[in-house]
Amino acid sequence: MTEAYAALSPVLLLLTFGLFVALMYARVMPALVALPAMAVALSIAGGMPWQRIVTVTLSEGALRLHAAYAAVIFGAVLSQVVQRAGVAEAIVKWAAELSGERPLLVTAVTAGVTMVLFTALSGLGGVIMVASIAFPILLAIGVRPLSIAGSFLIAVAIGGLMNVGNWQFFIETFGVQQSTLLSFAAAMMVVSVMGLTAFLWVDVALGGRRKLWATQSFAPRREVPPLAFLTPVVPIVLVAGFTWGGQLRRLPDFFEFPPIAAMACGILWGVATANGGGKGRTQLVAASATEGIRDAAPAIGIMIGIGMVVNAVMDPSVAGKLHPWLSRLSLRSPVAYVLAFGLGAPLALYRGPLNLFGLGAGIAVLLRDAGVVPAPAIAAALLAVGQVQGICDPTNTHNVWVSDYLGLDVHDVMKRTLPYAWAMALGGLVFAAWRFL
Repeated sequence: MTEAYAALSPVLLLLTFGLFVALMYARVMPALVALPAMAVALSIAGGMPWQRIVTVTLSEGALRLHAAYAAVIFGAVLSQVVQRAGVAEAIVKWAAELSGERPLLVTAVTAGVTMVLFTALSGLGGVIMVASIAFPILLAIGVRPLSIAGSFLIAVAIGGLMNVGNWQFFIETFGVQQSTLLSFAAAMMVVSVMGLTAFLWVDVALGGRRKLWATQSFAPRREVPPLAFLTPVVPIVLVAGFTWGGQLRRLPDFFEFPPIAAMACGILWGVATANGGGKGRTQLVAASATEGIRDAAPAIGIMIGIGMVVNAVMDPSVAGKLHPWLSRLSLRSPVAYVLAFGLGAPLALYRGPLNLFGLGAGIAVLLRDAGVVPAPAIAAALLAVGQVQGICDPTNTHNVWVSDYLGLDVHDVMKRTLPYAWAMALGGLVFAAWRFL
């Protein structure tokens, strides 16, 4: 590689990244096609050998999120069991009858419960389990799908701020104390709750409701065995109960209950408690598995592309091209710090330079080693802009699943939530500049 190409390669990487983001944002190219194409283009722009492009970007990248694929399938099968056993129908009708004209209250309570749950839960499996309960209720009382997606994703991100398991990366990478991280996470949580409150008021209270569909979609009401109503709750109880119990009693890791296993238990519970004899239950399993896998296919297709992009941008030959540029920065001034990370917060999207699950994984280490800003300030900045990534990023597996479930375009969800997530990030950065600089 010539010196001229080495000097221009960072520009080429950013232009390539920007081109494909623009194509997806403008809906010129669907994410299902754009993400694998972006992965290959970034690999070429970064100077990866063809052998590594084929093996690392394409082959290994396609399998990188294999655990997420399984979680999507089990979650989709569980959703089918809940629907086919009549549980969803009964819960939705009950919610529609009791909630009446209080969509804001129900949405706020649902968001609050979601926040609490995700202080312990994490990953796509947890999202699927909670959303499978919450979404039918909110849809039944007339809350618009975009409002449901936004409030849920913001609540998940807020809960994740106080999830101790999520802190380990920051502690190990930046060498910050857990107490330091806790103080910033608590402040960031307050800022984010304010953002969620604003979203609920503007998008739910002032945004209006759509016509209730529950009474038209489900009729007549079927008799459902009482124990069957526990089907969607079983996975959450297993995962959250064992996780919180392990934290409180200092139990070893084997007491944690994996989300996929928990969803499998939920499926078995639903089948065992549903109406019908042995033949009916066998048909319930077969039909739920067939339709569940079919429902999961679109989300899995996009996740394959996401895995390819992640492998491409985390490869040293790609991420390393931006290191010389970043090492020249000096962000020790509070104003420069807030402006740089605040204006750059959208770069956390699409596995970009501020996304810890993309290019940011290598850049974060560079910022730490180069002494651009103190280590606690780097950790705080990435945690703050992480709200933009966690809430809005169309390449997040949970964003893809939520959008697919609600029949939305994942980019519409990003557009609706980005102003709120961006404001949250700015608020967190102001506090971090005051606290760490």
